[in-house]
Amino acid sequence: MRYARLAILMLVPLLAGLFSVAEGRDANWDFLNYRWYDPYAFLHGKLRLDALVAGHATFYNPLLELPFYLLATHVPAVVAGFVVAVLDGACFVPLFMIAERTLPLQGKARIAVPAVVALAGLTGGGALGQIGVISWDMALGLFSLASIVVLLGRDAEALTLPATGASKRLLLAGFLAGSAAGLKLTAAVYPFGIVTALLVASSGSFRSRVLRAALFAFGATGGVALFGGYWMVQLYNAFGSPTLPYFNDLFHSPYAGAGNNRDATFLPHHWQTALLFPFLFTLNSRRVAEYDFRDVHIAVALAMIAAAALIAVGRRRRMPGGTPILLFLSTAFVVTFAAWEYLFSIYRYIIPLEMLAVVIAAASLGHLGLPDRVLPWAMVGLMAVMAGFVQAGFNRRAWDRSYVETQLPFAVPADAMVLMTGAGPMGFAVAGLPETVAVLRPDSYLAAGNEFETIMKRRIAGHTGPFLTIFTPGEAESASAALARSGLSVDQASCGQITSNVAGPLDFCRVSRQ
Repeated sequence: MRYARLAILMLVPLLAGLFSVAEGRDANWDFLNYRWYDPYAFLHGKLRLDALVAGHATFYNPLLELPFYLLATHVPAVVAGFVVAVLDGACFVPLFMIAERTLPLQGKARIAVPAVVALAGLTGGGALGQIGVISWDMALGLFSLASIVVLLGRDAEALTLPATGASKRLLLAGFLAGSAAGLKLTAAVYPFGIVTALLVASSGSFRSRVLRAALFAFGATGGVALFGGYWMVQLYNAFGSPTLPYFNDLFHSPYAGAGNNRDATFLPHHWQTALLFPFLFTLNSRRVAEYDFRDVHIAVALAMIAAAALIAVGRRRRMPGGTPILLFLSTAFVVTFAAWEYLFSIYRYIIPLEMLAVVIAAASLGHLGLPDRVLPWAMVGLMAVMAGFVQAGFNRRAWDRSYVETQLPFAVPADAMVLMTGAGPMGFAVAGLPETVAVLRPDSYLAAGNEFETIMKRRIAGHTGPFLTIFTPGEAESASAALARSGLSVDQASCGQITSNVAGPLDFCRVSRQ
C-alpha cells in the first residue's frame, strides 16, 4: 500500500508534464505582455530606464517570473515547458493528502478514492487547461494546498490541539500561504480564507481560536515579507507605492490614478448576480475569463456545503460528526471564494479552489449518512458525473528549440529610444533589443494625467538619439496619432517587421521629429 501510494504521487505530476508537452508550447497574452519582459527588465536594471512597457503588469513582482526565465534561456524550450507542467501537476500531491485526511474511508479505498478525487481536481475545466501554462496560478496553489496539509497533519492537530501545542504547524502553514501572496498579490485571498476559518471553525475556546489565527497570520506575514518585501521596497522607493498601481487610494502615488485601480472587467455588479455567480459562470465562462471552458466543481462544492450545513442544523450537531475538518475546509473555501468574487472575479486566480472543491464535495457525501460500503462508490460516481461536464480550453504553439526567439529587420543603435504604441502585448520583444535602449509606452492608459505622462514627455523632448516605434500591424493609424502628440511621425519607408516564434509580426519603424 505504501509503495502504491508513493508511485501514484510520483507518477501523476510526470504524466502532467508529458500531457503538456503533447499539447504544445504556451505563449499566452500575459506571457507576451510581461512574463518574459519583467524578469528581463529586472536582470538588466530597466525599472527606471523603461516606462510602462507592459502597462500595470510592468510593476508585478519579477521574482515570480525569474526562475522560468533563467531556465528557459538556458535549456531547450520543451524541457522548460515540461518542468512547468510537472510543477503544476504536483498539486496532485497535497490534494491527495488533503483527501486522505478528510474522506471517511477504510481499507483499500483509503488510497484509491483519494487518488481518484485528487485526479478529478487536477483535471477540472480550469486546471486542465492551465497545466504547463506560464501563469503560475496552479503552481502558487501548491503553497496554499500545502498550507492546509500542514494544518491537518495526521489528526488535524492544528485545528484541535491548544494553539501553543501546534504553534510550529500554524507558523509554517501561514508562511506557506503568505509566500504565495508575496509572489503574487492575487493569492492573498487564500491566507485570508484560511485565517478566517481558523478563527471561526477550529476547536476550543475563543481565546484559543484567536491565538491560532494570530500565529497563522504571523507566519503569513513572514512569507509575504520574504518573497514580496524586496520588490515592494523597490516600488516604494521608486514610485511611492509598494503595490503600484493598486491601492492608490491608500498610497497616493503621483505615478498612478486615484482609487484602487483594480480590474473590474468581470466583477458582478448586482447582489443577485453575486449570489448566483458560481452557477452563472459555470454556464458561461466568459463571465470570468477571456476564453471558453466549463467546470462544475465550485458550483457543486458550494451546493454540497449548503446541503451538509442544513443537515447539520437539522441534526443539531457540528459538521462533520466528531472532527472539525470539513467545517474548517468549507469555511476557508466559502470565505476565499467570497473574497475572490469581491476583489477579482478572474477565474484563473481560484483554480486552487476548483481543485479543492472536489475534496469538499466528496467529503460532504460522507456527511449525508450513506452506508460505509456505498460511500466510496458514491464518491467515485460523483467525480465521474462532474468529469462529464468538464471542457478545457487550449491555445498552444509547436515547440521550437528556444522558448522565445526574435529577429529584428535592421540594426538598432545603442542610444535609440523605442516608443511602443497601441494595446497589443509586445513586452517580449524588448529582450531582443540592445539593453541600453530605452523603451517607453507614451499612450498607455496609466500615463494619463500623472507623473509618468510628464516624465515621458520630458524624456522624449530631450532625447538626442534616434527614435523607433513598435506597434502591431492593425494599429498603424493609432500609432501615428500617438506619436503625433509627441511631435513625431513614422518614416513609412523605413518600416520592417520584428518576427518571433511566439507571436505574429510587429511593425518596427524609424521615427522622425515633425
